[in-house]
Amino acid sequence: MKERTPISLIPLIHAFKFTGDPDPVNEYYKETVIKEYVTPNPGFVCKECHQVLSVHGYCETPKGGRIACPSDMIILGIQGYYPCKLATFHKTHEHYENHEYVPMEDS
Repeated sequence: MKERTPISLIPLIHAFKFTGDPDPVNEYYKETVIKEYVTPNPGFVCKECHQVLSVHGYCETPKGGRIACPSDMIILGIQGYYPCKLATFHKTHEHYENHEYVPMEDS
């Protein structure tokens, strides 16, 4: 019997960094993936990132809506998009540099 050579698969995920700024990537996903976070107190400060709430986004997830802080990574998962804290993202994912920007497609 022929011996099989083990292969290594590297799963790739689609993610982008939410900045709260009108940069090209955030503008592409604005109002489709990340909606404006509407709050009656836009000057209040977030307990997690210590920035005013008016620069935050809102992301619908299968388990309900989640607030996205500036610098959160927005990940395309199996059931849709969800925000992930930058520190957690760096602990659990490796960076793969693709110099060609390709927008994510909804499934």
